[in-house]
Amino acid sequence: MFKSRPQDELIQKQLNAGEVVALEYLFHHYYDDLCRYTMVFTKDIAIAENIVQDLFVYIWEHRETIEIHLSFESYLFQASRYKALNYKRDNSNKIDKLTLLKEKYNGKVSVSADEAFEFKELNQIVSNAIDLLPDRCRQIFRLSRTDELSYREIAELMNISVSTIDNQVHTAIKKIKTHVKRYYPEMYLSLLIFLSH
Repeated sequence: MFKSRPQDELIQKQLNAGEVVALEYLFHHYYDDLCRYTMVFTKDIAIAENIVQDLFVYIWEHRETIEIHLSFESYLFQASRYKALNYKRDNSNKIDKLTLLKEKYNGKVSVSADEAFEFKELNQIVSNAIDLLPDRCRQIFRLSRTDELSYREIAELMNISVSTIDNQVHTAIKKIKTHVKRYYPEMYLSLLIFLSH
């Protein structure tokens, strides 16, 4: 069995004492590697990031009682793997439904009149959510999704960086998801397909 290194013991003491510097150290030191590792199981970077972020939240919420018997590195990677596998198990049925919905949305399988109406309604809901976005965010999102311009093309057109375009598109998607989930929860599963199209 591995023994906890002195640095790990210090971090645990700091966490137990509620010193946020310990959490910041772990986050900055391991976050990127944990996301890449977790994505091996989830096949989706956004999901991997959510799992890893939730793990750090859990550590902070349990900072006063947490005890690491090996090393923080071992604990973080084992916990990430455990959470990722749990996610795959709990969402296996949802993934099957998403695949079917995506095939229907792309016209690979026939849709009923009710489903066709649902997609039309969802399009209107998303359009309303887009209208609520801040001006620049809305403009960038429409250039990306409606006009189908690349991030680089939008960046050159608006004289801003590609990273800014990426951030604005992700912000728009997050706000649209929040809007639909809050006011139209029954449409949320279809929204995931809509946005991935």
